[in-house]
Amino acid sequence: MIRLESRVIMGWQWVFVSFSFALATLQLDQANQFEVTEAQSSTFTGNMEVSGTAYSVSCDCNPQAVQEAENIRCAPTRLILTQDREGQGASYDQVSAKFTSDPLTYVRVTRSSFMCMDGRTNQPRLYTPGGDAGEFILALLVYEDISGTLLTQQTVEQYFRQYLDCMDQEEFVMCTDDQSLSHMQRELSIEGIDLENPQTRYEDQIRGVFTEPDNVGDMHLRMMLRYPDMYAIRPEVIQYFITAYYNTLWAGDTYSTYLNLVQLAGAHNETGFVEVRSSDSCNLEQAAPVMQARSGGPSTLSLLVNHLDASSIRRAQLAQFFAERVARFRDNITAETLLNRMNHHGLFFLDVTGSYVARALPFYTATLV
Repeated sequence: MIRLESRVIMGWQWVFVSFSFALATLQLDQANQFEVTEAQSSTFTGNMEVSGTAYSVSCDCNPQAVQEAENIRCAPTRLILTQDREGQGASYDQVSAKFTSDPLTYVRVTRSSFMCMDGRTNQPRLYTPGGDAGEFILALLVYEDISGTLLTQQTVEQYFRQYLDCMDQEEFVMCTDDQSLSHMQRELSIEGIDLENPQTRYEDQIRGVFTEPDNVGDMHLRMMLRYPDMYAIRPEVIQYFITAYYNTLWAGDTYSTYLNLVQLAGAHNETGFVEVRSSDSCNLEQAAPVMQARSGGPSTLSLLVNHLDASSIRRAQLAQFFAERVARFRDNITAETLLNRMNHHGLFFLDVTGSYVARALPFYTATLV
Protein backbone atom coordinates (compact mmCIF):
# COMPACT_ATOMS: atom_id res chain seq x y z
CA MET A 1 0.00 0.00 0.00
CA ILE A 2 1.33 3.46 -0.89
CA ARG A 3 0.07 6.61 0.79
CA LEU A 4 0.50 9.77 -1.24
CA GLU A 5 0.51 13.11 0.52
CA SER A 6 0.92 16.43 -1.25
CA ARG A 7 1.92 19.65 0.48
CA VAL A 8 1.29 22.82 -1.51
CA ILE A 9 2.41 26.20 -0.17
CA MET A 10 2.37 29.36 -2.29
CA GLY A 11 3.08 27.59 -5.54
CA TRP A 12 5.73 25.19 -4.21
CA GLN A 13 4.83 21.53 -4.12
CA TRP A 14 6.66 18.64 -2.57
CA VAL A 15 5.19 15.17 -2.89
CA PHE A 16 5.90 12.75 -0.08
CA VAL A 17 5.44 9.03 -0.56
CA SER A 18 5.19 6.78 2.48
CA PHE A 19 5.71 3.06 1.99
CA SER A 20 3.88 0.71 4.32
CA PHE A 21 7.02 -1.38 4.84
CA ALA A 22 8.85 1.74 6.08
CA LEU A 23 6.50 2.31 8.99
CA ALA A 24 7.45 0.96 12.37
CA THR A 25 6.94 1.70 16.02
CA LEU A 26 10.20 1.92 17.95
CA GLN A 27 10.09 1.13 21.63
CA LEU A 28 12.52 3.41 23.43
CA ASP A 29 14.89 1.24 25.44
CA GLN A 30 16.14 4.03 27.69
CA ALA A 31 14.01 5.99 30.10
CA ASN A 32 12.80 9.34 28.88
CA GLN A 33 14.42 12.31 30.52
CA PHE A 34 12.99 15.78 30.97
CA GLU A 35 15.32 18.70 31.45
CA VAL A 36 13.88 21.89 32.92
CA THR A 37 15.98 24.77 31.68
CA GLU A 38 15.92 27.62 34.18
CA ALA A 39 17.37 31.09 33.72
CA GLN A 40 18.61 30.99 37.30
CA SER A 41 21.71 29.04 38.20
CA SER A 42 20.82 25.55 39.46
CA THR A 43 21.74 24.44 42.93
CA PHE A 44 20.22 20.98 42.77
CA THR A 45 20.28 18.15 40.22
CA GLY A 46 18.96 14.64 40.56
CA ASN A 47 16.38 12.08 39.50
CA MET A 48 12.69 11.77 40.26
CA GLU A 49 9.92 9.35 39.33
CA VAL A 50 6.38 10.33 38.31
CA SER A 51 3.78 7.62 37.63
CA GLY A 52 6.49 5.05 37.11
CA THR A 53 8.53 7.21 34.71
CA ALA A 54 12.01 8.39 35.69
CA TYR A 55 13.05 12.01 35.08
CA SER A 56 16.32 13.89 35.35
CA VAL A 57 15.61 17.27 36.94
CA SER A 58 17.48 20.45 37.78
CA CYS A 59 16.23 23.34 39.89
CA ASP A 60 17.32 26.05 42.27
CA CYS A 61 14.94 24.79 44.93
CA ASN A 62 12.80 27.89 45.16
CA PRO A 63 9.03 27.19 45.33
CA GLN A 64 8.39 28.15 41.69
CA ALA A 65 11.14 25.85 40.38
CA VAL A 66 9.98 22.91 42.50
CA GLN A 67 6.41 23.40 41.31
CA GLU A 68 7.67 23.35 37.70
CA ALA A 69 9.31 19.95 38.21
CA GLU A 70 6.22 18.50 39.88
CA ASN A 71 3.95 19.59 37.02
CA ILE A 72 5.82 17.70 34.29
CA ARG A 73 3.54 15.19 32.58
CA CYS A 74 5.02 14.77 29.08
CA ALA A 75 6.50 11.25 28.86
CA PRO A 76 6.14 9.60 25.41
CA THR A 77 7.27 5.99 25.29
CA ARG A 78 7.11 5.31 21.55
CA LEU A 79 8.70 6.86 18.50
CA ILE A 80 7.02 6.26 15.14
CA LEU A 81 9.40 6.69 12.22
CA THR A 82 8.03 6.99 8.69
CA GLN A 83 9.91 7.39 5.44
CA ASP A 84 8.13 10.10 3.48
CA ARG A 85 10.38 10.17 0.44
CA GLU A 86 13.12 7.97 -0.94
CA GLY A 87 16.45 9.50 -1.86
CA GLN A 88 20.18 9.08 -1.93
CA GLY A 89 21.56 8.85 1.59
CA ALA A 90 20.72 7.29 4.93
CA SER A 91 18.55 4.18 4.85
CA TYR A 92 15.50 3.67 6.99
CA ASP A 93 17.38 1.12 9.10
CA GLN A 94 20.24 3.57 9.70
CA VAL A 95 17.93 6.37 10.85
CA SER A 96 15.84 4.07 13.06
CA ALA A 97 19.02 2.68 14.63
CA LYS A 98 20.14 6.22 15.46
CA PHE A 99 16.90 7.03 17.25
CA THR A 100 16.90 3.80 19.26
CA SER A 101 20.54 4.27 20.31
CA ASP A 102 20.40 7.97 21.24
CA PRO A 103 18.69 8.68 24.59
CA LEU A 104 15.83 11.16 24.45
CA THR A 105 16.00 14.26 26.61
CA TYR A 106 13.10 16.70 26.72
CA VAL A 107 13.43 20.45 27.20
CA ARG A 108 10.97 23.24 27.82
CA VAL A 109 10.79 24.91 24.39
CA THR A 110 9.98 28.35 25.73
CA ARG A 111 13.24 28.36 27.72
CA SER A 112 15.51 26.74 25.15
CA SER A 113 17.50 28.13 22.26
CA PHE A 114 17.21 26.81 18.70
CA MET A 115 20.21 25.65 16.69
CA CYS A 116 20.35 26.22 12.95
CA MET A 117 19.23 23.36 10.72
CA ASP A 118 22.69 21.92 10.00
CA GLY A 119 24.05 18.38 10.07
CA ARG A 120 27.44 19.38 11.47
CA THR A 121 26.24 19.85 15.05
CA ASN A 122 26.89 17.01 17.48
CA GLN A 123 25.11 18.20 20.60
CA PRO A 124 21.45 17.51 21.48
CA ARG A 125 19.51 20.61 20.42
CA LEU A 126 16.24 21.90 19.02
CA TYR A 127 16.55 22.76 15.32
CA THR A 128 14.88 25.21 12.96
CA PRO A 129 16.06 26.92 9.74
CA GLY A 130 18.41 29.70 10.80
CA GLY A 131 18.19 28.83 14.50
CA ASP A 132 17.08 31.60 16.87
CA ALA A 133 18.21 34.14 14.28
CA GLY A 134 16.03 32.58 11.58
CA GLU A 135 12.91 32.71 13.75
CA PHE A 136 13.52 36.33 14.79
CA ILE A 137 14.07 37.32 11.15
CA LEU A 138 10.80 35.56 10.26
CA ALA A 139 9.03 37.63 12.92
CA LEU A 140 10.61 40.84 11.59
CA LEU A 141 9.51 40.10 8.04
CA VAL A 142 5.95 39.27 9.10
CA TYR A 143 5.70 42.33 11.34
CA GLU A 144 6.92 44.61 8.55
CA ASP A 145 4.38 43.11 6.16
CA ILE A 146 1.41 43.41 8.54
CA SER A 147 2.31 46.84 9.91
CA GLY A 148 3.04 48.33 6.49
CA THR A 149 6.03 50.18 7.96
CA LEU A 150 9.49 49.54 6.54
CA LEU A 151 12.01 48.51 9.14
CA THR A 152 15.34 50.30 9.45
CA GLN A 153 18.70 49.38 10.92
CA GLN A 154 17.84 51.44 13.98
CA THR A 155 14.42 49.85 14.60
CA VAL A 156 15.74 46.30 14.09
CA GLU A 157 18.51 46.88 16.63
CA GLN A 158 15.99 48.39 19.03
CA TYR A 159 13.56 45.46 18.75
CA PHE A 160 16.38 42.93 19.01
CA ARG A 161 17.71 44.38 22.25
CA GLN A 162 14.19 44.62 23.67
CA TYR A 163 13.68 40.95 22.90
CA LEU A 164 17.00 39.94 24.48
CA ASP A 165 15.93 41.88 27.56
CA CYS A 166 12.76 39.81 28.06
CA MET A 167 13.36 36.45 26.35
CA ASP A 168 12.99 33.31 28.45
CA GLN A 169 15.94 31.31 27.07
CA GLU A 170 19.46 31.81 28.37
CA GLU A 171 21.14 32.35 24.99
CA PHE A 172 20.31 33.48 21.46
CA VAL A 173 21.98 31.46 18.70
CA MET A 174 23.16 32.45 15.24
CA CYS A 175 25.35 30.14 13.14
CA THR A 176 28.31 30.70 10.89
CA ASP A 177 31.04 28.34 9.69
CA ASP A 178 34.73 28.15 8.96
CA GLN A 179 34.20 28.22 5.18
CA SER A 180 32.41 31.58 5.21
CA LEU A 181 35.00 32.97 7.63
CA SER A 182 37.81 31.84 5.32
CA HIS A 183 36.08 33.53 2.40
CA MET A 184 35.75 36.75 4.38
CA GLN A 185 39.43 36.69 5.34
CA ARG A 186 40.48 36.22 1.72
CA GLU A 187 38.17 38.99 0.57
CA LEU A 188 39.54 41.44 3.14
CA SER A 189 43.12 40.13 3.05
CA ILE A 190 43.02 39.79 6.83
CA GLU A 191 44.21 36.66 8.58
CA GLY A 192 42.88 35.39 11.88
CA ILE A 193 39.58 37.30 12.10
CA ASP A 194 37.80 36.66 15.39
CA LEU A 195 34.12 37.26 14.64
CA GLU A 196 33.19 37.24 18.31
CA ASN A 197 35.74 39.86 19.28
CA PRO A 198 37.53 41.37 16.27
CA GLN A 199 40.24 43.96 16.57
CA THR A 200 38.66 47.41 16.62
CA ARG A 201 40.62 48.55 13.57
CA TYR A 202 38.99 45.80 11.47
CA GLU A 203 35.38 46.23 12.59
CA ASP A 204 34.29 48.64 9.82
CA GLN A 205 35.86 46.45 7.14
CA ILE A 206 34.09 43.37 8.47
CA ARG A 207 30.78 45.25 8.66
CA GLY A 208 31.15 46.04 4.98
CA VAL A 209 31.13 42.37 3.96
CA PHE A 210 29.50 40.17 6.63
CA THR A 211 26.05 40.35 4.99
CA GLU A 212 27.32 39.15 1.60
CA PRO A 213 25.93 35.64 0.96
CA ASP A 214 29.35 34.00 0.62
CA ASN A 215 30.28 35.36 4.05
CA VAL A 216 27.15 34.06 5.79
CA GLY A 217 27.77 30.61 7.25
CA ASP A 218 24.16 29.65 7.92
CA MET A 219 22.80 28.07 4.75
CA HIS A 220 19.19 29.21 5.35
CA LEU A 221 20.15 32.86 5.83
CA ARG A 222 22.59 32.62 2.92
CA MET A 223 19.82 31.28 0.67
CA MET A 224 17.46 34.09 1.69
CA LEU A 225 20.09 36.72 0.93
CA ARG A 226 21.11 35.16 -2.37
CA TYR A 227 17.61 34.42 -3.70
CA PRO A 228 15.22 36.86 -1.98
CA ASP A 229 12.69 36.66 -4.82
CA MET A 230 12.26 32.93 -4.17
CA TYR A 231 11.17 33.77 -0.62
CA ALA A 232 9.24 36.91 -1.61
CA ILE A 233 11.10 38.95 1.00
CA ARG A 234 12.99 42.22 1.33
CA PRO A 235 16.65 41.15 1.89
CA GLU A 236 17.51 44.41 3.64
CA VAL A 237 15.68 43.11 6.73
CA ILE A 238 18.08 40.16 6.96
CA GLN A 239 21.04 42.49 6.46
CA TYR A 240 19.73 44.76 9.22
CA PHE A 241 19.44 41.81 11.60
CA ILE A 242 22.90 40.38 10.90
CA THR A 243 24.36 43.83 11.45
CA ALA A 244 22.35 44.23 14.66
CA TYR A 245 23.57 40.85 15.89
CA TYR A 246 27.25 41.64 15.37
CA ASN A 247 26.88 45.19 16.70
CA THR A 248 25.35 43.76 19.87
CA LEU A 249 27.95 40.99 20.11
CA TRP A 250 30.83 43.44 19.79
CA ALA A 251 29.38 46.02 22.18
CA GLY A 252 30.71 44.09 25.16
CA ASP A 253 27.74 45.00 27.36
CA THR A 254 25.16 42.86 29.14
CA TYR A 255 23.28 42.13 25.92
CA SER A 256 26.35 40.62 24.31
CA THR A 257 26.49 37.94 27.00
CA TYR A 258 23.16 36.54 25.76
CA LEU A 259 24.51 35.87 22.26
CA ASN A 260 26.02 32.58 21.13
CA LEU A 261 27.69 32.74 17.71
CA VAL A 262 28.17 29.09 16.76
CA GLN A 263 30.96 28.49 14.24
CA LEU A 264 30.52 25.11 12.56
CA ALA A 265 33.50 23.27 11.11
CA GLY A 266 33.99 21.09 8.07
CA ALA A 267 31.99 20.41 4.94
CA HIS A 268 28.33 19.48 4.74
CA ASN A 269 27.80 15.73 4.49
CA GLU A 270 24.12 15.36 5.43
CA THR A 271 22.51 12.13 4.24
CA GLY A 272 18.89 12.60 5.32
CA PHE A 273 16.20 15.02 6.47
CA VAL A 274 14.16 14.34 9.61
CA GLU A 275 11.10 16.27 10.72
CA VAL A 276 10.41 15.88 14.44
CA ARG A 277 6.80 15.94 15.59
CA SER A 278 5.95 16.10 19.28
CA SER A 279 3.06 14.34 20.99
CA ASP A 280 -0.09 16.27 21.89
CA SER A 281 0.79 16.03 25.58
CA CYS A 282 4.27 17.47 24.93
CA ASN A 283 2.84 20.33 22.89
CA LEU A 284 0.51 21.15 25.77
CA GLU A 285 3.52 21.10 28.10
CA GLN A 286 5.48 23.21 25.56
CA ALA A 287 8.13 20.51 25.59
CA ALA A 288 10.07 18.77 22.83
CA PRO A 289 12.86 16.19 22.50
CA VAL A 290 16.32 17.46 21.64
CA MET A 291 18.15 15.58 18.88
CA GLN A 292 21.73 15.17 17.72
CA ALA A 293 22.14 15.98 14.05
CA ARG A 294 25.44 14.07 14.11
CA SER A 295 26.25 11.52 16.78
CA GLY A 296 30.02 11.35 16.33
CA GLY A 297 32.81 12.54 14.05
CA PRO A 298 32.53 13.86 10.49
CA SER A 299 32.28 10.34 9.04
CA THR A 300 29.22 9.37 11.11
CA LEU A 301 25.56 9.68 10.16
CA SER A 302 24.66 13.35 9.63
CA LEU A 303 21.06 14.55 9.35
CA LEU A 304 19.19 17.77 8.72
CA VAL A 305 16.70 17.99 11.59
CA ASN A 306 13.70 20.30 11.90
CA HIS A 307 11.49 20.55 15.00
CA LEU A 308 8.20 21.56 13.39
CA ASP A 309 5.97 21.71 16.46
CA ALA A 310 8.63 23.26 18.70
CA SER A 311 9.22 26.02 16.14
CA SER A 312 5.57 26.99 16.34
CA ILE A 313 5.85 27.32 20.12
CA ARG A 314 8.78 29.70 19.72
CA ARG A 315 6.83 31.68 17.10
CA ALA A 316 3.99 32.10 19.58
CA GLN A 317 6.47 33.72 21.97
CA LEU A 318 7.77 36.02 19.25
CA ALA A 319 4.25 36.88 18.12
CA GLN A 320 3.32 37.91 21.65
CA PHE A 321 6.49 40.00 21.95
CA PHE A 322 5.85 41.90 18.70
CA ALA A 323 2.16 42.38 19.45
CA GLU A 324 2.68 43.69 22.97
CA ARG A 325 6.15 45.29 23.01
CA VAL A 326 6.49 46.55 19.42
CA ALA A 327 2.98 47.07 18.01
CA ARG A 328 1.69 47.95 21.49
CA PHE A 329 -1.74 46.38 20.95
CA ARG A 330 -2.57 48.05 17.64
CA ASP A 331 -5.96 46.76 16.51
CA ASN A 332 -4.76 45.05 13.32
CA ILE A 333 -1.64 43.49 14.86
CA THR A 334 -2.54 40.77 17.33
CA ALA A 335 -0.43 37.87 18.55
CA GLU A 336 -2.83 35.47 16.83
CA THR A 337 -2.54 37.25 13.49
CA LEU A 338 1.24 37.37 13.72
CA LEU A 339 1.49 33.69 14.71
CA ASN A 340 -0.75 32.49 11.87
CA ARG A 341 1.28 34.45 9.35
CA MET A 342 4.59 33.30 10.85
CA ASN A 343 3.57 29.64 10.69
CA HIS A 344 2.41 30.06 7.10
CA HIS A 345 5.58 31.81 5.93
CA GLY A 346 7.75 29.56 8.10
CA LEU A 347 6.50 26.47 6.24
CA PHE A 348 7.03 28.21 2.94
CA PHE A 349 10.59 29.24 3.84
CA LEU A 350 11.31 25.68 4.99
CA ASP A 351 10.06 24.31 1.68
CA VAL A 352 12.17 26.70 -0.37
CA THR A 353 15.35 26.08 1.62
CA GLY A 354 14.68 22.36 1.84
CA SER A 355 14.08 22.03 -1.88
CA TYR A 356 17.61 23.32 -2.40
CA VAL A 357 19.71 21.89 0.42
CA ALA A 358 17.89 18.54 0.75
CA ARG A 359 16.53 17.98 -2.75
CA ALA A 360 18.15 14.54 -3.25
CA LEU A 361 17.97 13.30 0.35
CA PRO A 362 15.49 10.81 1.80
CA PHE A 363 12.85 12.39 4.05
CA TYR A 364 11.71 10.96 7.38
CA THR A 365 9.22 11.96 10.07
CA ALA A 366 9.87 11.03 13.71
CA THR A 367 6.70 11.28 15.78
CA LEU A 368 6.72 10.90 19.56
CA VAL A 369 3.54 9.38 20.99
